[in-house]
Amino acid sequence: MVIQSPKFSFVQFGETDFVDQNCMFDFSLCLPIVTPTDVAFQFYIALDDEVEADAFQADPSVLELLMENDTFVGGELLIPGTPEIFKINPITFLVNVALSWTGVTVLEDGQCFNLIARIGVYEARTNCFQKINEDGEADCDTALIEYGNEEDGFGFKYCLGEGDLIIDEPGGATCEPTLITFTNKSILTIPYTSTLISKHGLIPTVQVWIYDDNGDLVNMNIRAAFDSMPPTLLKFDFGGTASGIIKIK
Repeated sequence: MVIQSPKFSFVQFGETDFVDQNCMFDFSLCLPIVTPTDVAFQFYIALDDEVEADAFQADPSVLELLMENDTFVGGELLIPGTPEIFKINPITFLVNVALSWTGVTVLEDGQCFNLIARIGVYEARTNCFQKINEDGEADCDTALIEYGNEEDGFGFKYCLGEGDLIIDEPGGATCEPTLITFTNKSILTIPYTSTLISKHGLIPTVQVWIYDDNGDLVNMNIRAAFDSMPPTLLKFDFGGTASGIIKIK
């Protein structure tokens, strides 16, 4: 069994180095975290054979995610909740982690911790995280870095077939797009219905493709305006009369 992160992920399994904190001169391998929802990441679980993969698919709850710090009883704290798990080939699974780590709130400013992914006797640890003061008076200035994409890239996976999802929580998104055509419109409003929410999640990804003078569809980078968060209406201004396709996913 192998537990591995995408190459370009900030969160890496297998790194254990620590360095002294010095915000002026030295880089730290500890990632700053303020609130329990600051971190979301992906990693892969590769089983040894299809028999093991079938067993894991039948009972994915054997995967445990834990925080490791001497503050916790026994040095570990189980992270509640179930991550999204996708089967991407006969022996490999993708895990999307975006959980509320309530254990972070009991740590004092400056304390470090690791995350552990454990299946039975096998476990892997991440590089370290550091709890940063919530009142903005921490010694180091920090910023939340977020990466996303509209397609798979750089080792990260975003678009997966519906049949690959083995844990499907209510409201979970699917990558099967909804296509809406429009003709000779300058503005357009589309209700974001409960059906679309169940298919694409509370906040959809939207692309607008316009027919150019040659009759080719071109992505014009037109953004949808949301009436609220989460949206109930998707509003489009095409900057003039246009025809094309809107893709919601």
